[in-house]
This record gives sequence, C-alpha cells and structure tokens, in this order.
Amino acid sequence: MDSNDTPSPESIQDDDDFKLDGPIKSNLHIILPIVIGFIVAPPLTHLMSSYRAIVLSQNGSELLIMEKDRPPETIEEISARPGEMVCKTSGAWDIEKCATKAEDAPLEKLYVRYNRSFIGKIVGINPPVVPGGASSAVVLLENKEKIEVELWAQHLAGAKVGLGLKKESESWEPKLVPDPFAGNIKFQAPEEKNIKVDEKNL
Repeated sequence: MDSNDTPSPESIQDDDDFKLDGPIKSNLHIILPIVIGFIVAPPLTHLMSSYRAIVLSQNGSELLIMEKDRPPETIEEISARPGEMVCKTSGAWDIEKCATKAEDAPLEKLYVRYNRSFIGKIVGINPPVVPGGASSAVVLLENKEKIEVELWAQHLAGAKVGLGLKKESESWEPKLVPDPFAGNIKFQAPEEKNIKVDEKNL
C-alpha cells in the first residue's frame, strides 16, 4: 500500500476482527464452560427438582401452580384440575397429578384465598393482633355473614367503615369500592367497630 493510499472501511473492520480473535481464542477454556453451563443448567435444575404444588387456575393449555413458600409459576397442561395437587420427583422429568396429603393444607388454603370472590360492606376495623401485623376489616356480606379480611396490600390503606370491599376470583387481594348496599332498603348493614369474628378470609 502506498503512503498516499487510504485504507478502506472493509480492511479496517477486518483488522478489528483479527484483533478480537486473539483474546477470544486465548480465553476459550474459560468462556466455553460458562456457555455450556447456561445451556445445561436449566434442564438439569428441572430434572433434579422435587416439590408438591397446587393448581391455582387453568388458562387454555397452561396451569398456574404454586409451591409452598414460592411464587406461582406456569406449566404446560397436565391431567390435573384447579384445586388438585401436582408432584415433581427428583430424577423424573414430568410433573404428575398426585393425591392430597395432610401436609398440603396450607396450599389448599391459598387455593381458597386465590379463587374466593365476595363483595360486602366494611362494618369494622380491627387493629393488628401482633406488632408489625396488618389491620383487618370486618366485612358484612349480603347474606349477613361476617368475614374478617387482613389489609396487607398498600392500596387497602384507606379502608374505613362504610366503604365496600370486593374480591374477584383468581386474584390475591380485594379492592376498595363504594358501599355496595347504598340505597338498598332491603339490606341495611349495621356499622359496628372492633367486631371479633371466628372466620378469617384467607
């Protein structure tokens, strides 16, 4: 190349590629195991995992399941319905339907909480039972049943007597709504404070 010649962009790019080739080759023994680990780790983790979970809901060909002390996750549909247990054993690839055991009671309560629906009027607010706990709302339903709902969610901080509380199926927390019985002369919800009820809404 003459001193007056200007290198083409293509030749500059080729030179850059050549310069990068050296470090990649010299560190291949470090890079290659990392790449293989990213490829192999997820299926290996799945193969070695073992758990019991409850089916919370079904959406098309997918099931929403929940293990103890873990957030819900989605799996491909198997022969299990919402409310039934599924199991995964270490060394097995497939997740299968399994029989319910006594140890599954906490998961069954979570299923009921997730799928329960109601609407009612707040007739009392109870303080937390333990320090750092949540206040609870006593909710009077239209059938005059009283349930107690713990107010953990931030959007429930404004709960007060006279407002409504609505919980939809396939959700974790209720939401505040206007008094659902306002103007209904057939149902007058008495306002009470610090009401103790036996049943808590899970």
